[in-house]
Amino acid sequence: TGGIAQSAARSIRSPWGRIQPAQFLDGTMGGRLSIVDILLGLSVPLIWGMGIVFATGAIESFPPILLMTLRFAVTALALVWFVKPPIGQITKIFGIAVISAAIQYSLTFTGLKGLDASVTALVVQLEVPFLVLLGAVFLKEQPGLRKWAGIAIAFIGVALIAGEPKLGGAWVSMFLVIGGAFTWAIGQVLVRTLKGLDGLTILAWVAVCATPQLFV
Repeated sequence: TGGIAQSAARSIRSPWGRIQPAQFLDGTMGGRLSIVDILLGLSVPLIWGMGIVFATGAIESFPPILLMTLRFAVTALALVWFVKPPIGQITKIFGIAVISAAIQYSLTFTGLKGLDASVTALVVQLEVPFLVLLGAVFLKEQPGLRKWAGIAIAFIGVALIAGEPKLGGAWVSMFLVIGGAFTWAIGQVLVRTLKGLDGLTILAWVAVCATPQLFV
């Protein structure tokens, strides 16, 4: 659920209004960050990184897809009581859950089983460049020069990681994680088509829908 919660998806509410994901890459969101804002921002990758480390240990005892099923089941049971049903949009959320939860986490965490946690944590960051590219194609966003440079650097970095001798025969795992990153980006583009739902509601109901999908 980390990727869904990070974007909460179609856009982000902040003291400066509604911010599109791409604005974080070119500094166009305006305003000044407070210490609390900075600490909250830093807490997200810290908690997410700890989750990757814990998941690496957990998949030694559980199959990756079963582990993700349990994860979404716990999330659904914890959150669904505090949000309203997304009347009229549950079909969209079900489809989003298939892509950005069931497929994405199955790919990412199956790949994680064959890679070091540190390598996975770096490769999965391709989610952001993929999202910017899809936003440009399907949402008609216009990435600036700095964003294109950042995308190029990200892909070059992953190419260098892929060339490391220690990866050995882990190419399949690498491509599974890259596929998971691309699928996550598709899911976030779809989430932005939802109307009038806050991030917690989306997170809760994606978890509700994803749990039976992953069981199947």
